[in-house]
Amino acid sequence: MRVGGRSALLLASKLRRPQFVRLIVEMRPDADVNVLDVHVEGEYAGYTPLAYACHFGIENAVLALLSRTDLKVNQQCDGKGHTALMLAAMRGHDAIVDLLIQRPDLEVNKATKKAFHTALMFAALRKHRKVVEVLVGHPDIAVNSKDCNMVSVFQMAQGDPGVCRMMLDRPELDVMYTYVRNGQY
Repeated sequence: MRVGGRSALLLASKLRRPQFVRLIVEMRPDADVNVLDVHVEGEYAGYTPLAYACHFGIENAVLALLSRTDLKVNQQCDGKGHTALMLAAMRGHDAIVDLLIQRPDLEVNKATKKAFHTALMFAALRKHRKVVEVLVGHPDIAVNSKDCNMVSVFQMAQGDPGVCRMMLDRPELDVMYTYVRNGQY
C-alpha cells in the first residue's frame, strides 16, 4: 500500500481525493489509517489521513475513516499536539466536528501539548459560532477549561457576543473567574 514512501491512503487524503480514501478504507482492511506523514516539514508534519481530511474539510473522507474501528481519533498529529477535532474546529468545519463528536472514544477536551488549547478554545478564538454550538452541545465539554496562561475559554470568546451567549447557556460556566498575574488582571 505504499507509494514513494507514503501510503496510498495518506496521499489520497492529502490530495483531497475522498473517493479514493473511501475505496481504500472499504477494500483494504490492512491499510494503516493512523499512518503519519513524515515526508513533509512545517504545518503538515506528522499529519494522519484523518488530520488531512479534517484540515481540508473533506467530509466524505472523514466519514470513511471514522468507519474503521482501529482509527485513533484522538491522535495528536503534529509537533504542537493538534488532534483531528482541533483541526476541524479551528477551520470552522462544523459538519466534521459534529461527525467526530459522535465517536464514543473521542476525547472532546483533549488539549495541545504546550499551550493547552482545546477544540472549543480554537473555535471560540476564531469566532466559529456553528462549531462552538456543536461543541457546547456535547455533554462532556469543559466550558471552564483554561490554557497555559490561565485564560479561560469564556475569556477567549469575548470577542464575539454570539459565542458568549452560547457558552452562557451552560449552567456550569464560571462567569466570575478572574486570573490575577503579578497584580494585573
